Amino acid sequence: MSDERAVRRIEAFVGQVADMTRLPGYRNRLLAVAGVELHQSGLSILSVLEREGSLGVSELAVRLGVDQSTASRQVRPLEVAGLVARGPDPADRRASLLRVTEAGLRLRARVRDTWLADIAWAVRDWDPAEREQLGELLERFAARWRDAAAGAGLDAAPRTDPGPTDEQVTS
Repeated sequence: MSDERAVRRIEAFVGQVADMTRLPGYRNRLLAVAGVELHQSGLSILSVLEREGSLGVSELAVRLGVDQSTASRQVRPLEVAGLVARGPDPADRRASLLRVTEAGLRLRARVRDTWLADIAWAVRDWDPAEREQLGELLERFAARWRDAAAGAGLDAAPRTDPGPTDEQVTS
């Protein structure tokens, strides 16, 4: 297979995953699993805060690719629902930091469990060695993508942590 064809197949896969996660029906399914009334941006905010830790609204806005006023408006319902809390910024007493609460982490876990179940379903009839190989190749791909993004000065590089074990994904 030519390099160009291989790259196009990878691009098709990445595009399919991105497109699926943006489908209103799929997003609504994940929101229903969350068990609380949320806007679609709520899941993104919780994901960023869980991954990055406590952030100020302006830094959260950068990570989400929105302006600060939009981020503030999107965070407010999460605070009211008890999914996000504000606390003091130890580096700047005038500022505050947002963090995911225990309730927010439990919500993210329910959504993640659904996402993992969907992935497990897609590879359910694969040999365990094939699932392991796919995981290793995707980790390598994500690491190189992250390195390229960092080299280009981009902030929103993909995560490369291994995530749950095979047992968690296949159970």
